[in-house]
Amino acid sequence: MPDYDETFDTLGGGSGYDEAFEEFAAEAGPVDPSERLERALAEQSRLGAQRKDARTKKQLAAFDRLLRRGAQQGAGLAAGSDALRPLAGTEYLFERLDPRHRAGFLFGVFREIYTYKCPPEPFLVWLRELGEWQQIDLLRDQFRREGYSEAFDMLARTPSDVLRYLKGVAYLDGRRRKSKRVEIRGSMVYRHDGSLFDTSALSTVFSGAGWGIFVESADGAFYSSSHALGRFHHSSFLSGAAVRSAGEWKVEAGRIRLISGKSGHYKPGVRELARLLRALQDRGALAMARVIVYGPSGAEAADYDTVGVQAERGLAIQAFLQEPDRWQTFPPPP
Repeated sequence: MPDYDETFDTLGGGSGYDEAFEEFAAEAGPVDPSERLERALAEQSRLGAQRKDARTKKQLAAFDRLLRRGAQQGAGLAAGSDALRPLAGTEYLFERLDPRHRAGFLFGVFREIYTYKCPPEPFLVWLRELGEWQQIDLLRDQFRREGYSEAFDMLARTPSDVLRYLKGVAYLDGRRRKSKRVEIRGSMVYRHDGSLFDTSALSTVFSGAGWGIFVESADGAFYSSSHALGRFHHSSFLSGAAVRSAGEWKVEAGRIRLISGKSGHYKPGVRELARLLRALQDRGALAMARVIVYGPSGAEAADYDTVGVQAERGLAIQAFLQEPDRWQTFPPPP
């Protein structure tokens, strides 16, 4: 049995995920999808609806075991203040597992559709064989079945909107990753080509224009870019691998002005954010920076002068580092 990392790498790469899933699903016989499909269709016709439902449950049970193993290994990675942060939830494991890396929330909906329709083939094979327009129709029907037709309309005002999501989240290889690399030298942040890094032309869904998302890899390399919902996420930089830190920042002419721990995919806590800020502070990279964190009420933390006027947006770095446990990296849910 392959270990979790090897299996996920195979599944994420696309070319060999049938074989990896075959081991987890305990499928016997040829691996070739067309042969397996013919065999499964014959079995479905012969055994009827009851066995058909049992087979679907078996396939999903195997799929869920794979996800549980990923979550368990992720919990192991998260132990300790200097540990790596794995993907933070099942929907993001879905995104990594899907060879096309479709947005995790959509992948979860497809799993529900699979449960409802009980097709004969394994889940990942069934999903791979769906055409784009089939996917759109299935998603629309599922949202309506669950009473979320308005949500679908918001997600996709036109079929082309849906197609953008179905194209999948970008997972960068080494060559494409290089173009997103930034280096912190002293107090300044530089692009991979040696020019000063600046986020004024970037944007994120959460913070808006002038911000970029970033991650720090296990070996301390930083990567940054714009955020595009359903197309480019924090998980894109390292192809879903664990990170040392993640968040958003505003950088002007090479100087970090604002920084946060906002990442839905990795959900760093205040301790991870504090570790990052101390490391950047030791390099002299936060001389002009402030941190975006939130209080228990959900309000953004801020400093005030002697007459009660807010000085600048965000909180002074040192004020956060003195009592990081007072704050939260995310605003609490309403």
